[in-house]
Amino acid sequence: MKNIIFIIAVLAFTQVNAQDRVNRTSIKFDSTISINPLTKITGWSFNEKTSNWVDNIDVVSDNDYDDSSLRGSRYHKSRCSQNIGENIEFKTITYSGKTYYVLLWDYVGGSYKYPSISQDWQEYSNVRAVIFTESEFDKLKLFKTAESATYFTCGKYDYSESEAKILNSIQNWCEKGFESSKHMNHKFIVLLAENGEDVRFLLPEREKYGNPLNISKQYFEVKSSVFNSFLGIK
Repeated sequence: MKNIIFIIAVLAFTQVNAQDRVNRTSIKFDSTISINPLTKITGWSFNEKTSNWVDNIDVVSDNDYDDSSLRGSRYHKSRCSQNIGENIEFKTITYSGKTYYVLLWDYVGGSYKYPSISQDWQEYSNVRAVIFTESEFDKLKLFKTAESATYFTCGKYDYSESEAKILNSIQNWCEKGFESSKHMNHKFIVLLAENGEDVRFLLPEREKYGNPLNISKQYFEVKSSVFNSFLGIK
């Protein structure tokens, strides 16, 4: 009898400790919701020295270069925190029955190779992602600011590879249950212009030292119909 019990115990132990290796099921972006990306967006910034408004494509900057080829160039973008490398778009994921909206955009960054002497400026490409709950995303439909506690950046060596890394980070975030975080300090500031036809916004950024982001003298601007299409509103 003791031998039988011993054999059963050994078999049970072997079953528990000899389970197959199973990878988790990775989340993917939904393909059922059609949301249109924004491309070639006009950025506006007020130049305090000249008291003139300066417009640039895909970048918010008051730098009005004499050399027109530099305006909105990768060099120009890499020196400004508010820039879009190629396009900006919303994608959706579903996790545990909940829908999340992920704002994705290409970002051009840069830094000096020798910062102490401000020499040899080097550019690089990133993919940035900010996750919004459905309730926060719905605020955008009313041209109100949406808030998020999450922000991911991934080097853009290959877009598909970067997208996979972003999705992995999002899944880790979902599994840890950070949705209830009280630190909603990444704000996607959106407002309707006085003419009622244009929408102005700034790319999500973290508020530094409690100072609110200023959209009165710098912003991207698109028609409200274009912005609605960007949100998937027909």
